[in-house]
Amino acid sequence: MITYNEEKHEYTLNGKVVPSVTELAKQFSGLDTTWLQAHPEFAERGTEMHNQLAEYFTNGTEPTDEKAIQIAAKLVRDTQKQECEVLVYNEALGYAGTADMIVRDGKKVLAIIDFKSSNNTSTRNKNYCACQLNLYRLALEDMGAD
Repeated sequence: MITYNEEKHEYTLNGKVVPSVTELAKQFSGLDTTWLQAHPEFAERGTEMHNQLAEYFTNGTEPTDEKAIQIAAKLVRDTQKQECEVLVYNEALGYAGTADMIVRDGKKVLAIIDFKSSNNTSTRNKNYCACQLNLYRLALEDMGAD
């Protein structure tokens, strides 16, 4: 039903390429991230931070990245309720994405968490985050979560 091609950063839902949560959130919020193309080191740092946090919350491996350490210190580690790098999709609206962390108790979603390596608190960035988290929420609801 849903696949993700990491090399192409592309989601396929029922055999059709669909927009990602990231693409839609950028479009809806007007957030411009083209500057990242000139600074791949920022994207690499963000990926490393995400990987360390996923490893910490999944297997208990302590992070070494400063931002990852700060984030890990703010959240209680509970492997029975936390899932990292969760592939989600909304079949009705035709999009997909990967949530950094979902905290749930059975089918009931308690929290949707997206790790951020940036300290950008601009209105556009806040709007992007709001769009992103709501798109994840809608996808989880479409998948049957409470």
